[in-house]
Amino acid sequence: MDRMLWARFGEAMLKAPHAVQWFSDNGPQYSATATVLYAHELGLVPITTPA
Repeated sequence: MDRMLWARFGEAMLKAPHAVQWFSDNGPQYSATATVLYAHELGLVPITTPA
């Protein structure tokens, strides 16, 4: 996720300048609490697709 943020906004960014939707499937690695919390720290809004 942090690499996506750097690719989009530059490596100096530690947080997205505005809310960015981050789409993923319902895989356990994407819906884990630690992943969701990390996404929020980066300024991302995790959104999962229906199964």
